[in-house]
Amino acid sequence: MNLQKNSQKYLQNDLQNYPFSRIESDSFLLARKSARVLKELKKLNYNLESGNISFNYGGRLIRATRSDMIRVISEWSQNDDIALTIRNIILNGIITSESVSPGSGLAYIKRITGVKETQIQNISFRSEINDIKKIVKENIGNGICFQIVRSIIDKAGIHSTLEIASSTDAYFSIVIEPSFSISGEFHELFSANRKKIESSSTLFIDGIIESMGEIDRILQDFSQHKRNLVIFARGFSPDVAHTLNKNFLENRLNVYPFVIKEKEDSSITKKFENPK
Repeated sequence: MNLQKNSQKYLQNDLQNYPFSRIESDSFLLARKSARVLKELKKLNYNLESGNISFNYGGRLIRATRSDMIRVISEWSQNDDIALTIRNIILNGIITSESVSPGSGLAYIKRITGVKETQIQNISFRSEINDIKKIVKENIGNGICFQIVRSIIDKAGIHSTLEIASSTDAYFSIVIEPSFSISGEFHELFSANRKKIESSSTLFIDGIIESMGEIDRILQDFSQHKRNLVIFARGFSPDVAHTLNKNFLENRLNVYPFVIKEKEDSSITKKFENPK
């Protein structure tokens, strides 16, 4: 038996059934295909931002928003392999951009399709809560998802942790526990009547401060640099509170003794109707 002849014959038959990728080197053809795909992408993005695209979700039609960009483009069908390859390159660029900076996929699309922003943008070096809500609304619409996110921002803050559990109830609830709410008040011997303290450092001590020696080095540093400090503790001895108060009144030290109260159940429950 001629093993070499039989093996070569088997290899030739196997290669005939094996799918190979076609490498296209015609620059004119590639440029024409790219221009067509980018033109369609520009129109697709316009329809997405205009609210003219919908998809089926659980038997219901849902209007697509900016947050559905990856889904919309991944389901964007193409007529040939070259156009499909170009679409996949664009999709990979969007996913990479979004993974580095959420929301930047839209800027990426406008960049490669040549769309120029004509609106005048007001530049601010500090973001406010309303700015955050505006960005969220632009990306996920004004539906129930935005209502949920808005409630979380208003009640728990933007750094809150969200835990989701399934439910068979017709309503689903959001239990919000404030992230930065600390119950308490200034020590009774501290006479400063402040409702708001800006640009302040914080120090948390799980216990009672009995003497000034426990915090002396910290106080020296804040006194030297004229910085604000709020000390959160379970209690302060009368001597410590009196000394801090005296130094505060004489403008030598801006240190505020804050007595923490025992934590109470301050959770907030809000119910939303689960749309059928």
